[in-house]
Amino acid sequence: MKKYVLEIFCLLTFIFISQFSFSNNFNNNKGDGRKMKKLFLCSYFAGVKDTFKDFMNNDTKGKKVLFIPTANIDEETKFLVDEAKEVFKNLGMEVEDLEISKLDEKTIKNKVEKTNYLYVGGGNTFYLLQELKRKNLIDFIKNRVNSGMVYIGESAGAIITSKDIQILRICTFLEFLQKGFRNIFLCRKYADI
Repeated sequence: MKKYVLEIFCLLTFIFISQFSFSNNFNNNKGDGRKMKKLFLCSYFAGVKDTFKDFMNNDTKGKKVLFIPTANIDEETKFLVDEAKEVFKNLGMEVEDLEISKLDEKTIKNKVEKTNYLYVGGGNTFYLLQELKRKNLIDFIKNRVNSGMVYIGESAGAIITSKDIQILRICTFLEFLQKGFRNIFLCRKYADI
């Protein structure tokens, strides 16, 4: 099963690296000439580790990444968190966990304010968005990205930067229809460029 999950994630992987204005969840309609927003968005981070290394211009040694695994609440997919952490470690980056569902807003904001690299992992997009909103982090993270912080989003962490999360309604419906018929389902992720 693990092999099939990885294959599906690899098939769905997309990279969208550019100057980017977050919409709705991370909306910034100001054309105020701030620093270029640097985002690395993908479906399966371990599958695009070389692309990430290129994105970082091979300058990863000694960098510290704040790692938010909050969306991954399913025990069957915990290996994806471990794989993402291993990618960072293999690139010589220090990883600091930040489980936002278990910490207070002030502590979280203090840590996010001090980091130059924020990783938001995959899993349950609805739960992740709920926790980000509950701790008033959406605008805070958006402002940090606008100020030059690098945002690394995998799966749910990538989806929350989009205009909305409507694509998940389709995915959830397809998953419901296919329960009992197949062990996996495909749901493409699109990004407007």
